[in-house]
Amino acid sequence: MDVCPVGAITTRDYRFKSRPWDNPEAVDTICTFCEKGCNTTEWLRAKPEWAKGARLIRVTPRYNPDVNGYWMCDIGRFDYHWIESDDRLQRPLLRTGAGAQEPVDWREALTKLADYVTAAGGPGALRFFVSAHASLEELFLIGRLGSAFGVPEDGVAVGWRTREKPQPSQTKFRISAVDAPNVNGARDLGFPVNRDANGAANVTAFRQAVEQGRVKALYVFDPGPNGSIGDVSWIVAARHSGKLPLLIVQGVLFSHLAKAADIVLPGASSSEKDASYVNEQGRVQASSSAIVPPGDAQEDWQVFVNVGRALGAALEYTSSAAVRGDVAGAMKGHEGYAGLAMLAFVRPVSARNWLQASNPSERWKWDVMFQDLPPVKFAGRPEPTSIPGAIVLQKVER
Repeated sequence: MDVCPVGAITTRDYRFKSRPWDNPEAVDTICTFCEKGCNTTEWLRAKPEWAKGARLIRVTPRYNPDVNGYWMCDIGRFDYHWIESDDRLQRPLLRTGAGAQEPVDWREALTKLADYVTAAGGPGALRFFVSAHASLEELFLIGRLGSAFGVPEDGVAVGWRTREKPQPSQTKFRISAVDAPNVNGARDLGFPVNRDANGAANVTAFRQAVEQGRVKALYVFDPGPNGSIGDVSWIVAARHSGKLPLLIVQGVLFSHLAKAADIVLPGASSSEKDASYVNEQGRVQASSSAIVPPGDAQEDWQVFVNVGRALGAALEYTSSAAVRGDVAGAMKGHEGYAGLAMLAFVRPVSARNWLQASNPSERWKWDVMFQDLPPVKFAGRPEPTSIPGAIVLQKVER
């Protein structure tokens, strides 16, 4: 699709749903669906707030010779529809005395969260199960909360999913089996990152503690697509059996895990926030916000700040940039993190301007997308070119 110079090769996912001139904005960002961290561009469709349908209409690869070259895999290209799906969490949910989950506002959700945590033994009873989809900023805030609450080192676990992705053995573009963008970032920040022989997350000890009823309050943070945190059936089973008294879920989808939670806090996907991740090469990269979270959902750094305040831990941050500055300070001297505080995040720009500013060597791919000039008239003899030094061919009489 990307190398066809005339746009004749199209995708079923995009064909007849939108035209390039209907997508007036573009955002340079990265793919967070695995730990490769391909550089991408997200295209946004022009749509009023009240109109149905998604704004994020297309994802294409962006050239980076050190990460993905000109390419990206089909997972990153096509599996983004969950970001604006009907399963997105848009308001906090609270389980009532009747057992049903009902939407509430943030004030009530945080008040009840503080009450429930206190009843479960206080903030020190909290244990955290964190997806490796968490950004550096979010992991840093979880670490701050854990330190403030006195959570022991074995009271935090990091999970992710691995999948076999068959690919030719000699291909230069390799797709990672790890469906998470920040395993290395979690490790660098001091989180317990344990892998088994196949590269999957090993959370056996943490799982046993939950299954044996030794965890009174579990806080799960999962900002990725459904299933990307790994198997969570053991958490659901422990909650249903009564061995886990309190389950709090902060995420983006109304998943099977969220349905079992006592409190659900809606967060933001990677396309809805400025965040940083460390890919499989140890390269720190920026993921820029392309759209806003739906409904009353908030960016996850803001959720953690509010949760901390509700539980008595003062986290005085007003932006993700402020959090990132503290992460950079904490990682000072650590190889690869020198430029973290100066990462560039972009806002949606005019797609035409994006094309004009893109790598000239790639222009031949994209120029056909915006041919909105009047059609060329071939009737009559064309005017001589005005380019200095050009050779003008004369008509030869035969």
